Amino acid sequence: MNGLAGVANCLQTHSGQIILNPELGYRALQPIARMLDFAAAYKKNIRASGDLSRDVHLFSQIGPA
Repeated sequence: MNGLAGVANCLQTHSGQIILNPELGYRALQPIARMLDFAAAYKKNIRASGDLSRDVHLFSQIGPA
């Protein structure tokens, strides 16, 4: 059950274990690793100055999540 009742049940009974087929788990790691590699390749070390009028260009390429 996905919802608050399910979360509460898992926390109360410590029954939140998920069992996956190892092959499925391995296949699921591949796209995650590609996304992390992509993010690492384009990582920029940018630090805002705290002055929004000066830093507005830092956020010009950021859209809604």
